[in-house]
Amino acid sequence: MNTRGFIKIILILFFLIILIAVNTILVIYIYYSSDLPKIQSVKDYKPLTTTEIYDRNGELLYRLYNQKRTLCDVEKLPRHVINAFLAAEDADFFRHKGIDFSTIIRAFVVNLTSGKVRQGGSTITQQVVKTFFLNPERTLNRKIKEAILSYRLEKNLSKTEILHLYLNQIYFGAGNYGISEASKYFFSKHPEDLTIAEAAFLASLVKAPEPFATFKNPQRTRERQLYIIRQMEKNGFISPEESKQALSSPVSFVFGKESEINYSVSYALKSLKEKIDPQKFYSGGYKIYLTTEKKTDEAVQNELTLYLNELNADRTTPLATLNKEELFQTEKYMRNQASEFRKHYQNISDIFGSKNHLNNKKIGFRIQKPFQSDIPVQEYIEKHTKLSTIEEGNIYIGIITETGNNFVRIFTGESVEEISVSKRPKEKESLWKYGDVYFYFISSDGKFRIASPPFIQGAVVLTDNRNGQILAMSGGYSYVINEFNRAVQARRQPGSAFKPILYSYAIESGKYNIVSIENDAPVEYTDEQTGQVYRPSNYDKDEFRGEMTLLDAITESKNTVSVRLVLNLGLDNVASFVNSLGLETDVRPYPSMALGAFEITLLSLTRFYSALANEGKMKSPEILMSVRDESGTELFSESPSEKQIVMPETAFIVTRMLKDVVTRGTGTAANTEGLSIAGKTGTTNNYTNAWFIGYTPDITLGILIGRDDNRTMGKRATGGNFAAPLFRRILKTPALSGLNATSDFNPPPSVKFILTDIHKGTRCEEESDDCRFLPFREGTEPPAKSPQAEQDIMKIEH
Repeated sequence: MNTRGFIKIILILFFLIILIAVNTILVIYIYYSSDLPKIQSVKDYKPLTTTEIYDRNGELLYRLYNQKRTLCDVEKLPRHVINAFLAAEDADFFRHKGIDFSTIIRAFVVNLTSGKVRQGGSTITQQVVKTFFLNPERTLNRKIKEAILSYRLEKNLSKTEILHLYLNQIYFGAGNYGISEASKYFFSKHPEDLTIAEAAFLASLVKAPEPFATFKNPQRTRERQLYIIRQMEKNGFISPEESKQALSSPVSFVFGKESEINYSVSYALKSLKEKIDPQKFYSGGYKIYLTTEKKTDEAVQNELTLYLNELNADRTTPLATLNKEELFQTEKYMRNQASEFRKHYQNISDIFGSKNHLNNKKIGFRIQKPFQSDIPVQEYIEKHTKLSTIEEGNIYIGIITETGNNFVRIFTGESVEEISVSKRPKEKESLWKYGDVYFYFISSDGKFRIASPPFIQGAVVLTDNRNGQILAMSGGYSYVINEFNRAVQARRQPGSAFKPILYSYAIESGKYNIVSIENDAPVEYTDEQTGQVYRPSNYDKDEFRGEMTLLDAITESKNTVSVRLVLNLGLDNVASFVNSLGLETDVRPYPSMALGAFEITLLSLTRFYSALANEGKMKSPEILMSVRDESGTELFSESPSEKQIVMPETAFIVTRMLKDVVTRGTGTAANTEGLSIAGKTGTTNNYTNAWFIGYTPDITLGILIGRDDNRTMGKRATGGNFAAPLFRRILKTPALSGLNATSDFNPPPSVKFILTDIHKGTRCEEESDDCRFLPFREGTEPPAKSPQAEQDIMKIEH
């Protein structure tokens, strides 16, 4: 065979090989393309995103998520941030068409020479394809599909759109998905504000998110960050000067903390379940705005916690008492954990040349679940606490190491803190013991305090009178200890806190005025159906004053007068009126209802008082202000419903009566200088519940104190002693200072003011301690004694 013939055969074979190869590739492409997902647009990208809950002022309260992700607009990112990721993962991203064969060959050589997989050959486009469309298995089939999809992705999407998918989807470790969350967690920054050094750090996490992000080996994380900065310079992404500066720049971390859920947020989420599928809470990226105010809500919770702590101080018992061996082992464990925790973060700051975020801060074991007495204390600490800085609003666990008459010293795991405690009677001196385990917290004044187990619990609701919005809510001592929300879930007898409803009906009926005379004397009623005899008594059981005005009767909270009112007005009439108010209670026509012998929630009863302040108009209790979807479209906003439950004249007259309760009656402990306050105490049989609900022209504050088992709190546990003092404390907190703008309650134009004796109910000729200008509805005025008795309204002091 001659040379020409040989060359001809070679060429034919070559073209046959090419043809076979092309056909093989075509067959493979057709075969693997048949069932691949279609890529249309980046608009189809709907990742799991975080739902954020804000207060009325736009302050973040809480976040819900399956994957903690907030979408970032990649087009707003500075070039050096994007280039940090390109340097780390795909320097030729803007030059290839989805697959970079040079990178694949380079990775193959590195892995072959090293004997193990040290370098990947995937482009950012391939990583997007793998993340969105394919499973993570390492097979030839998947690699072929990945290559085809990468090519298609590049055909359908721009490079910027691919980066949008990549930077929003990737996992950065420590629970953070997407660059926005990572930037916020590590640096408390928006990603567009990142420095070169910070961007390189975030890019370093992509290779091994968990070990790098949790700093299991801080030195390796640092080395990876420095490598990326050098790669940025090598690829011309930054200048040598910028590289030098970035290499020497310290990186300070903040390690962002998630807000804790509280009673207000929990109640709002339960309300939201009626409007949005709860499953979407954790992935829909909603923005939920509440009517509450963060600083006010926190102030209310802190005051309730401190107050309950004081009420429970004499009942304090340890969570557990450790024997000598348990004490030794538990203290050793706590000390080692605290030491390693601090050492770990010091090591991070040393390696990255940054400020340690733990400097000048004390650390402790913050509880995350209620104490479990059926497991050893050390096991509880291991499983249900988290080491963190000791801050106001959180509760921690510690061990008593020393006791005194009026102090204890508690081991926090790192330090020993002295805590003042109330002095004990001699028979109780042994209550504090070495080895006792207690919760503790730090109050707003910076002092450590024992967190007394809440035998006596409580709840507080704060509402805006004009729109019914809930400004603050606390359902107990601590949400983390007990999620039961006593403000809306506990149904308790209101006792005398019901009397304003009864007196409102009496005034509304026109049969009574503010100084109508009723008899405070023993009363007896026999039920016609059961034959049972009902004999109510006053708080001072043997004290009856005889005839007295309604103003004095409600001021002194006379029970017998209330029963006589109910009987005179008609049992069915009163019960029907109460049930018509929409307070989610069912009142039966029995005489005992006069003394609040039925069950109601704190929120419901507070609504009625708020209506008295709002000219008799009751608003629906709203805590949701608005809900927006991820695009910012408002899905709905709440507009409160309104119901006129009593005439404005009635509301003002009853308010005037309740002002005397605060200034000279059972609620004097609630009296606050500079504020016009109306309110009523409530105490139930056997001292099981203590109430005080009070209001200014602007806000209403309802308080309930009681035990969860509904047992007695002791003979001092009246509304005046247990609930009214807390009302005053909360009202005086700085957070509430801006909520009371109106100086006094405005009377309706139709109300007539007449100088009247508050004790006798007759008109007076001149003002005195007993003779005051009182409001009356037209047609219900007391008989005139002289024409001078009626005064111009401008002279009225109210």
